[in-house]
Amino acid sequence: VSDLPLLPGKEYSLRVAQPGRVSLASFEIILACDERAVFLQGTDTRTEEVRVWESVLAIEREARAVRGEPFTVDLSFGVPGTAMHSFKAPHNEVQWKLVVQGTTPRRLTFRRVFPLVVYPSPLDEAVS
Repeated sequence: VSDLPLLPGKEYSLRVAQPGRVSLASFEIILACDERAVFLQGTDTRTEEVRVWESVLAIEREARAVRGEPFTVDLSFGVPGTAMHSFKAPHNEVQWKLVVQGTTPRRLTFRRVFPLVVYPSPLDEAVS
């Protein structure tokens, strides 16, 4: 990612690279925001997690690395201007993440999650 932490309303560039011989039936990059709540229900502690925002940044079909080069995907993405910032409290959490997932030609799947931090909008931009 071109810059960290992320800010709502800003644009960033991203490079995903996988060295070695790569052959994929499908490949996706997703920017997502999940909200988690922990609460008591009777004597049980329950955890609920909901995806509150998601954007598919890239979808590749039948992807292959060029011989001698890593498989790479370069793209630009933005964090919505109205995005809730990341935070973690004892009973609530908002977590932004990049999800990289795919399937090989033999139908083996993989999924990697990369947590991101989104800061609140600067006060002077939030007011205007």
